[in-house]
Amino acid sequence: MSLLFVCLLIAAPEASAEVQTLRGDVVRGALLELNERQVIVSTPEKKVTIPTSDLQQIRLGAIKSAAKAPAAWVELVDGCELLASDFGVKAGECQLILVGGGEVKLPARALRSVRFQEQTPALAAEWSKIRQRPATSDLAVLRKKERLDFLEGVLQEIDGVAAQFRMDDEVVRISRAKLEGLVFFPPQDKPAAPVALVVGNDGMRFQVQAFSLTDQGLKLSTPSGLQLVRPLASLASLDFAAGKLVYLSDLEPQLAQWTPYFSGGKLSEPLSKLFRPRRNQALLYGETAGDDGALQLRFIGENGVPNIRSFAKGLALHSRSRVVFELPEDFRYLKALAGIDARLGQQGNVRLRIEGDGRELYSASISGNDPPHPIDIELKGVKQLVLIVDFGEQLDVGDYLNLCDGRLVR
Repeated sequence: MSLLFVCLLIAAPEASAEVQTLRGDVVRGALLELNERQVIVSTPEKKVTIPTSDLQQIRLGAIKSAAKAPAAWVELVDGCELLASDFGVKAGECQLILVGGGEVKLPARALRSVRFQEQTPALAAEWSKIRQRPATSDLAVLRKKERLDFLEGVLQEIDGVAAQFRMDDEVVRISRAKLEGLVFFPPQDKPAAPVALVVGNDGMRFQVQAFSLTDQGLKLSTPSGLQLVRPLASLASLDFAAGKLVYLSDLEPQLAQWTPYFSGGKLSEPLSKLFRPRRNQALLYGETAGDDGALQLRFIGENGVPNIRSFAKGLALHSRSRVVFELPEDFRYLKALAGIDARLGQQGNVRLRIEGDGRELYSASISGNDPPHPIDIELKGVKQLVLIVDFGEQLDVGDYLNLCDGRLVR
């Protein structure tokens, strides 16, 4: 499959990056080399070389809010997500202009879907269901009174005005303004697995199979054959974690149990719901916490000033809790940060114990006075992982433990 990308390029300045390994080490410095084999970073002390097989993520910048919505949200069969200011298909070829500039031409068979309108959460859920349904043809998706419907057929062509859509032996002209989007009949052969996910600061996502650092930016090649160069200033991150790690909070536990300090009798449902283990949300949240309930830990900076960090991934566990996971195969380590929820200040004192196949792997007393405890446990051969949070020195007062960024690493 031959694809073409054309854009105006200027020499890129030396980029500053934050490189995180699967083991949790962080290296900050200037990027000297980056490809599918390794990354080389220049720090004030030395040059650091890290194989991509050991990488979790490279952070280059932040995702920015778009000044205006794109004209089209385009998904390719290899998982790339592009934002276009112009989109069209004719004679089996797709041509689009990327938001921010750059013309892309590619075979229409590289398309998985294209959406032309912004969506409410309800419409987004309907779109997702239509996009995932078993298909035997292309789908033209229409919005009718805040609901979505679709027609089955074959797209002939589309421009900024209308789409020509064949249904049986009839070609129907559909106004572009009435189209929610198009879902394309997927190819029989799946593209090869990508090496990394490259995320632009505009939200575009590129699944890449090969990449290299050039004077103009990062040269990318996707599994479906798209080749392009993106200036480093336009990129937010490169993610290498797919297949290499799994977050505990993404696994369904075999058991997630909480027992109150004064047990006896049947627990009321509101009380049980309030203190049972939670995934990706603190036990303190909403009006109680005055925020959205993100997992938080308190760090002490070099000047002694507390620094509160929030985490998107993790488990919230009250004493006395017990959580049991059946582990996927071939994971070598468990890594996490454990600490009392930052909202409690210096309150809280728990005993955290981690067992693997009935054998103790980790044990520590954790209090609100402590900095977060780093956890790095070898798991080779472990089939069942058990997390136990028990009462500490202050009974159950303030015993809100956050196990943040808990992840299994291959």
